[in-house]
Amino acid sequence: GGGATLNGAAIRARACPGLDMAVMATTSPHLFSPGEIERYRAVEKSVKHAVFGGDCYNYGMLAAGHVDLVIEAGLKPYDFCALVPVIEEAGGIVTDWQGAPLRMGSDGTVLAAGSAATHGQALALLSG
Repeated sequence: GGGATLNGAAIRARACPGLDMAVMATTSPHLFSPGEIERYRAVEKSVKHAVFGGDCYNYGMLAAGHVDLVIEAGLKPYDFCALVPVIEEAGGIVTDWQGAPLRMGSDGTVLAAGSAATHGQALALLSG
């Protein structure tokens, strides 16, 4: 409830209006399964720019307003549990690819977004 900070200063996720203006990050497209890569590529083709690498750094970049989406798969709870409150306190949204909150038993897919608009548009492509 205290907000997210970086070096003592408050940070906020960016309110990107839509995928066509979004900067998206993922560790590597090579980490997606054959069924996941097709859905991921649909989002990648819709965004303004995609960046690769970074792992958990990408989530910090989202919380600080430097990227708009982070898409991952194959994650374990220890990969995402600490990241969820930081992103949410910065005003972002974190779910699985079906739009459900991340939990200990989640399927390992992660969609993090700085705004409801970009989250909803990416979710429509990933969940289908």
